[in-house]
Amino acid sequence: MIKKTASLFDQAVVSGGNFILTIFLARSLTVEDFGFFSIIWLIVISIASLIQAVFIAPMLSLTPKFSEQDSYKFCSLLLFELIITLIFLCVFILSLLMISNHLNSNDVATVLFGLLFLSPSYYVYEFLRRYLMLRGGDLFLLIIDVFCYSLMLLTIFLFESIELNNVFWIMSSSFTFFAVLLYCKSKFELFHVVRNIKLYRSMVIKQYDFSKWLAMSSILQFFNGNAYILITGYFLGGVQVAYLKMAQNIVGVISPTYIFLDNHAQLYLAKVRFEKGVKFCNKEYVKIVIVCMSALALLLSLIYIFRVKIVSLMYGEQPVIIYSYLALMLVLSVFTGANFLQRLILKVRENTKIIYKSYLYSSLLSLITIYPLIILYGGLAAVQSMIFAQSVMLLMLLSPKN
Repeated sequence: MIKKTASLFDQAVVSGGNFILTIFLARSLTVEDFGFFSIIWLIVISIASLIQAVFIAPMLSLTPKFSEQDSYKFCSLLLFELIITLIFLCVFILSLLMISNHLNSNDVATVLFGLLFLSPSYYVYEFLRRYLMLRGGDLFLLIIDVFCYSLMLLTIFLFESIELNNVFWIMSSSFTFFAVLLYCKSKFELFHVVRNIKLYRSMVIKQYDFSKWLAMSSILQFFNGNAYILITGYFLGGVQVAYLKMAQNIVGVISPTYIFLDNHAQLYLAKVRFEKGVKFCNKEYVKIVIVCMSALALLLSLIYIFRVKIVSLMYGEQPVIIYSYLALMLVLSVFTGANFLQRLILKVRENTKIIYKSYLYSSLLSLITIYPLIILYGGLAAVQSMIFAQSVMLLMLLSPKN
């Protein structure tokens, strides 16, 4: 009971911390700088979906089939692979940063500088968080997350006038420090992986078989959603992205549910399917769908009813355009919630190829619509294209052939 309660509180801490952080930054930074931060964080999250597909999803779905010793070895392998990947990523970002500085592309350099600081520390921190959840260390993780996000929020709050670069330093330092604590708690033996890499060949094959479609899906997921926001920012500027992010943050109150399901429901359903069979797993999944979609409908309705008061309380007086963004975001959330739940069960069934196909077709169709919509509706086109993409995807995922 204590572990379950700690897990629920932990999701609230992480999502609530990000929620409050966005409000602080929206109020403290200029609209343009907040737009830059939103673009940078959007790229970080987009890359994180690939990290999730290649390293975290296999850890959550495959380890229930392993013995305790093999599970530990598999997770050590995944962390080793992640560190190597992040080294290459940093070298790549540094190269682009030097090129942008040489060309005096200040806006691009700002984005790359933020990526360089936020990406590695955040990805390692997230991987170690998921591993500790897997090992049942929810109470310790709750304590770590409380201190991590409290430190970030308190530091930013104490600044009378904060600049964008200060935000990068604060967030990166916090993630790095607490990732080190999580690593010490986890006690991985990475040198064993380095010395005996050939012994892990079978695990690498299992990881590849599971992740290949999810990895390609995560790339397409970028073109299915976040790319539209970046395209809008390119054509219309960072201010529109800032307003979009403000609306997105309000709807983001549902994020704890998704994070909880991604971390725990996937693992639970995978265990049930392995131990009690497909029929029982399907029954449990239907219960999850009914509860989640009912709660989602209620919460989104309340947000719409009290939208004016919510925006005023969080951000102060804002242009009318933010309410249009918010209304579209609420519609989008219905589709994303349904898609998330359907992808969840498909991952448990290890039917990840159809997820890739759904991203492929929806991305191609919706990318065709983005520019005409920008011409007609301006910044709202980003959310409109995402709604179209999510509706196409849902139709494919719910196809009887799956």
